[in-house]
Amino acid sequence: PTYEDYQAFHPFFWNATTLSEIRIASSTHDLVMFYKQEVEESYQALADMSEQFREEISFECFTAALLNVWTRSFGTGPLVSLPVAKDGELANNEDQDLYQELLDYKEHTGIDLLSHGCHSMVPILDLYNHFGTNPNVGFSYNTSKQAFVVTTTTRIKKGQEIFDSYGKHSEAHLFAKYGFVNQVVGSDYTQASLALYHPVYSKTTSGEQFSEDSDSILSKQMIRYMQFDDGYQECVSRPHKEHDVGINDKEEQEADKEKRDAWEFKRLKFQHLLRIARNVQRWNVFLSPRSPKAKPPLQSVPAPSAELESQRPNPWRIPKFVPSKVQVDVHHIFSTCRLLVMTHHDYEGNATTILSEGLASNSVENLVFTPPRSEGEPLQFRELMCILRFADMALNAYYNLSRKKQMDGNGAANKVVTSIEDQIAWVQELNEKEQHAQQQSQGSYQQGVEWRTAHLQLAEMQALRVLKEISAQMIQNTFGHEESQSLLNSEPSYSMRKAPCPLSHQMELLK
Repeated sequence: PTYEDYQAFHPFFWNATTLSEIRIASSTHDLVMFYKQEVEESYQALADMSEQFREEISFECFTAALLNVWTRSFGTGPLVSLPVAKDGELANNEDQDLYQELLDYKEHTGIDLLSHGCHSMVPILDLYNHFGTNPNVGFSYNTSKQAFVVTTTTRIKKGQEIFDSYGKHSEAHLFAKYGFVNQVVGSDYTQASLALYHPVYSKTTSGEQFSEDSDSILSKQMIRYMQFDDGYQECVSRPHKEHDVGINDKEEQEADKEKRDAWEFKRLKFQHLLRIARNVQRWNVFLSPRSPKAKPPLQSVPAPSAELESQRPNPWRIPKFVPSKVQVDVHHIFSTCRLLVMTHHDYEGNATTILSEGLASNSVENLVFTPPRSEGEPLQFRELMCILRFADMALNAYYNLSRKKQMDGNGAANKVVTSIEDQIAWVQELNEKEQHAQQQSQGSYQQGVEWRTAHLQLAEMQALRVLKEISAQMIQNTFGHEESQSLLNSEPSYSMRKAPCPLSHQMELLK
């Protein structure tokens, strides 16, 4: 595809207003901005290093070339060997040149492509469309043949389209990188983000790349997660006095020490939070496909009978999660909430030591805090309530987006979404329009912007609801519904703050 071809459909070329339709702070928006930034920074780095590159290669040409590599290259897997002659020399000069190039690359970059493999442009194979759950062909690289081999995974009828899989990616990832949403929606993994205040993938936020130091921007974004001070009766703020000298009353001394300990612990939490800010697993949850048994569409195969026609998969069906069958790993994202709601009294009063030792370790970015020793402890309760809070906030952000569109006069029919059921109804309307557009396209059909964004929104909204249901069920199983309400209202260590503490308190963390 040319630069102009990509301009016609790829989200890389959407303006800020259109991109905001996805919802800023969603995993999809974050990924789109990440890939845009990768292209821009890669071009700028090469242009800064080479005057010849800057003069001869336009940004448009570079962008099209890089997008072609990203969307149409295939991994070889480890290149453990190259054909050799009996005397140990490589079989021909071309192989010798290739081998030397790989050695030079390893010397200059430290990356061993023979061991790790590389990506290759593969004509014909790049013509196949993607289907995540049940593609009808697979491929692999054969090192002895130095070729990609395509094999069928199921019986393919004459005239049926061939589908391979681009990998176990989320719908958000496929959209951001390749520009499409699978027509049989729900046949890929679903991704949802609880990173409400910062981009996990991108280094900076849009429009701020050159205005401030990126570390400073990140710090200002991350302090917003520190505003709730759950588990404390009062908001935790920086003590005004440097020490308790001159305080004679014992109770006042203990109260002063408590405030200092809480502030020091909050400072350690913030340092941990900065370390995990770019760790995707700590902020995103990945769920198995909503339609795990979906198969590629058969629209290219004439159905000879009404019976066979009825057996065709319906690509316009609205997917949903089946609670008993959904597969999701919540371990890491629960650990993030555990950090956010932890107090210095947790872990039998050893929480400060645990954080201090964690910061001193080299693997702190991947540090996953272990759950409390026994179920039913205050920290576990606050952790689950934290998941509910942020999932609710993320869902409300979608609802607020639709309200803003109505006030601004944007969006078809000024559609207002106040629930997931509203979003499903809206997607159904768009499906009908998209199906009609496809039938009228005469082979030149391209997915509509509104249709893609609506489906991506629905996927993340459904994933967030699953996350809420998992947390709510765990609270009920461990604490009981009525008991949990009682704990919230009567036990300070179980308390969850309804409104955030003043942002001015958090700004002290930046000093």
